[in-house]
Amino acid sequence: MRLFVGIEISAGIREAIGEYTKKLQRDSSGAENKWVKPESLHVTLKFIGENKDSVGIAKELHSIQYSPITLTFKGVGFFTPRKPRVFWAGVEAPPELASLAADIDARLSKIGVPKEPHTYEEYQPHVTLARTGSGRPAGSARDRNKLAMFSLQELVAKQPQPEFGTMTAEEFILYRSETLPGGSRYTALARFPLVPRI
Repeated sequence: MRLFVGIEISAGIREAIGEYTKKLQRDSSGAENKWVKPESLHVTLKFIGENKDSVGIAKELHSIQYSPITLTFKGVGFFTPRKPRVFWAGVEAPPELASLAADIDARLSKIGVPKEPHTYEEYQPHVTLARTGSGRPAGSARDRNKLAMFSLQELVAKQPQPEFGTMTAEEFILYRSETLPGGSRYTALARFPLVPRI
């Protein structure tokens, strides 16, 4: 099964992002863009990929201890700006979020999950709102002549940067990802609390 570790976004912020993207979908001509449904919005901490050992992964994740982390969702952008493939909302967070992501990466590498190619000084928390083609930031061969994201980029540039709100993350989650005809579906397999340290 396809797995990843992430943080669920609060209902209020999910609703604010949903209203924003709904308006963009109405106003843009990017029919080829694949929009993420509001109920699927999340902050990814670690992409695992195909892995059958969800029990072993959950066991390793249970040993990670962090306090709750405050996240502010504001601003939008594109990976990569000159050849946009992914439209995202920004996440402002203290260094503890990158530390949590780095710890998850290090712990899971002990049980055979490949480490992330980037360093956690480069970790850029975000929420994917839409993608086009393969959805890879650098694109792939089958993405040639995909212009839908450019029209969205032009539309976004004419508007003020949005602010979606602030929340406190009190847990992180091991998710299963399934690709269905109507879009991706994410199912929480295990939850790991972020508990204040005394």
